Amino acid sequence: MSALSPAYRAFVDELVGRRNAKRIESERAVLQALPDRRSCDHEEVSVRVTSAGGFRVRKVFYTVPSRLIGHRLRVRLYDDRLDVLIGGTHLLTLPRGRALPNGRHDQVVDYRHVIHALRRKPMALLNLVYRDRLFPRDTYRHAFEALRASPPTTPPDGSRTSPPCSLASPPTRRPSPTLPPPQRTRRARQATP
Repeated sequence: MSALSPAYRAFVDELVGRRNAKRIESERAVLQALPDRRSCDHEEVSVRVTSAGGFRVRKVFYTVPSRLIGHRLRVRLYDDRLDVLIGGTHLLTLPRGRALPNGRHDQVVDYRHVIHALRRKPMALLNLVYRDRLFPRDTYRHAFEALRASPPTTPPDGSRTSPPCSLASPPTRRPSPTLPPPQRTRRARQATP
């Protein structure tokens, strides 16, 4: 209806207003005054932030900044959002998520809450449960898929490198030349001839 002209909108409003005038007047006669203060339109729950940097409310996992791990938070559940408080201090507002129709759990993930952990462990992104929710836009998801599909590259000097973030294959561990070889256990020494 946004493409309709203002004159047509005025015409429709007048027509509908005339048709409903009697109904509106009959209801207006029995309407009471509004209450002095607003009614409570939220539900409050108490949650603890897990070691994964999030909490679960009504089959939905929400991420929060990692500095809140282990803290008990008060969460106000509104129809469209969650207000997160610690004590009486408002920390952040998250969009409200809903469980999937088939009863499965859902996730509301803000990449800014987990990006620092993924920078330290980039391989964790491969098997992350909420990986698809992590990307802020589809462009990032497509770039990640292209990066995973690309084979490791070999530069002209012969040294092998992999795509950024080491997404192609897990890094190989080579023993450090400065460390002595690992000690064999007593059983291993007895088993060798």
